[in-house]
Amino acid sequence: MSTTSPMKRLKTIGLSLLVLVTAAGLYWNVYCNSYNRADHIADYYGWKYGDDYVGLVNKAKYFAYKKDYYQAYEILDRVIEKDAENSAKYLWLKGEIELKEGGRSYFNSFSEYTKLKPEDPQGHLMEGKAYFIDQDYIRALPPLKKAIRLDDSLLEASTMLAEAYLDLSFGNDISGRDTYLKAGLAHCNNSIQLSPFDSSLYAIRALFKMGQKKYGEAIHDLNLVLKNDPKNVDYRMARLECYLKLNKLDEARKEATVLASLPNIPWRATLLIAEMQKENGEIEKALATLEPIADPRSSKGEVFLLKGLCLDHMGKYSEALGLYKKAERNNAPIPHYIAGRLYLDEKNWSDADSEFRKAIKKPSIDKHLALLFKSRTGIEKDMFFFPQSDLKDLDEALALNPNSGLNYLTRAELKERILREEHSMMNYIPSLKGLKTNRYKDILKDLEKAEALGLKDHYYQKRAETLKQKTLSKL
Repeated sequence: MSTTSPMKRLKTIGLSLLVLVTAAGLYWNVYCNSYNRADHIADYYGWKYGDDYVGLVNKAKYFAYKKDYYQAYEILDRVIEKDAENSAKYLWLKGEIELKEGGRSYFNSFSEYTKLKPEDPQGHLMEGKAYFIDQDYIRALPPLKKAIRLDDSLLEASTMLAEAYLDLSFGNDISGRDTYLKAGLAHCNNSIQLSPFDSSLYAIRALFKMGQKKYGEAIHDLNLVLKNDPKNVDYRMARLECYLKLNKLDEARKEATVLASLPNIPWRATLLIAEMQKENGEIEKALATLEPIADPRSSKGEVFLLKGLCLDHMGKYSEALGLYKKAERNNAPIPHYIAGRLYLDEKNWSDADSEFRKAIKKPSIDKHLALLFKSRTGIEKDMFFFPQSDLKDLDEALALNPNSGLNYLTRAELKERILREEHSMMNYIPSLKGLKTNRYKDILKDLEKAEALGLKDHYYQKRAETLKQKTLSKL
């Protein structure tokens, strides 16, 4: 067993203490030195000794540095009150401190400054900036416009105006959206003239173009932006959305492939990739893509909508309807087809029919579903007369998706209802009795086809069984 001499142990302890003291000194120097310097500056200018304006101003700066904003404002208010001749200078300083705090819409010192210096464009710029930082865009607009009128070369004012209008255009005030988009685009173009090599300005302009539904022009700007920043997920998402809106599926597919290869993409990018896969007919692949973001406890209504559409394509109609209801509760934007499904579930026949008719007009992989459920609206209402256009709708739905068992069941139900309407005429005219038998055989063929393709929804399975038994009893 080795032993250590007392002298060596003493040296080791001393060395350890020296290291600890040195580390503590370094920490104090780095972390606290800035405050010490602020104390020394404040002491030097005499803030501890009286009402010297320079000292008071430095005292205010010191409190602002320590983020004790209330004390800083209180001192500056006292200085402004006592030195009215130089109050503009102190108001500017107070405004700068407010900006560091994050903007204060309830009192903006720059608005007081501009009353004293109405021809100073920088003052109006800073007043607007204070409101802009606080996201009070409506109040930010007038001072920023005034700054531009006084000096049209103020890039910061022009860009803030563009961004303020952009935020307002995507807000709740739908009535003013077109006006906001037009005004904001003008300021964005002005910013691009002042700084033509700033790619972020082209990204802002692309968003304005998307708001105006000028997707081709938006793609042009996004192409310029992505040359400088090819891995930017937000810009690629925007371009993918434009491709989808223009139905440019080949370009959208390529964009989705690039997006899927990027790390840590946000859930909205995943949603767009899944939507692209659905539009391409890759339903199971789309569901697999949605799986990581399809948490049932989530409030992402758009995810529920898309997952529901995928389940509709797979014939799981009741399960899809449950997801549509969940999406509606989470305030997701509801497209016409899904609105029709929700109205149909509420037995609101006229609104359901209206929404399905609107959905049919839009070219989409979901069109056959709209055609199908438009026909089912009349069936669910238990009407006895159906125009031939409903059968034409179903024939079109079958041409778009020949593997849907529900299409064949619906056509069988339609034929049975029409036959029921014509029942009395066929009984009294002997030459039509054979035609009646053939019509029942035709219904049976559709039911057998529906059974062969499979009806995954229990509700429709029961309807098919009931109709088949009724049809066989008529033969």
